[in-house]
Amino acid sequence: MDARFESVVSALARGDRVVLRRFGVFHTRPRKTGVARNPRTNEPVGIPRGRVVRFRPALDLRSFPGDS
Repeated sequence: MDARFESVVSALARGDRVVLRRFGVFHTRPRKTGVARNPRTNEPVGIPRGRVVRFRPALDLRSFPGDS
């Protein structure tokens, strides 16, 4: 399992799309820069440009038996 997770992480770091059949798809998207606020001090905090990992579940996971 560790080797599989390491290969998924390295593929995402390269910007590749990872497809796990009947489970879903992992991919990265660019994150815009912006300004957020620290809720404790209300000071502005910069959000750096980068990439975030997104997951899209397969159809089998989207609807479980018994869900209404």
